[in-house]
Amino acid sequence: VPRGAIFLINEEKVPVGAVTAREFLVAIVKGIDLLTAKGEDIMNTNIMEIGVDDPLSEVLLKISKFAPYAVVVKDNDGTFLGYFSPKDYHEALHKTGVI
Repeated sequence: VPRGAIFLINEEKVPVGAVTAREFLVAIVKGIDLLTAKGEDIMNTNIMEIGVDDPLSEVLLKISKFAPYAVVVKDNDGTFLGYFSPKDYHEALHKTGVI
């Protein structure tokens, strides 16, 4: 996944971690055997959840304040809908006039 993330979801369909190319590289440097490793062995758990209807200005403030590794979007029932990417973040900053 050269420019994206793989999200690991638990039995309740809640995102519990994210893996990008960075986690694979870190695992290799640490000597972790990727052929036998589990996602939980290399995933980053610094994930922020936002609601699909959350105001963009509030989302941007939360991201700025907490600096999460990944931001996932859920619907009103708590179902995982997708990922708020770094590209989405920068586009939102421009749209709101922050930069």
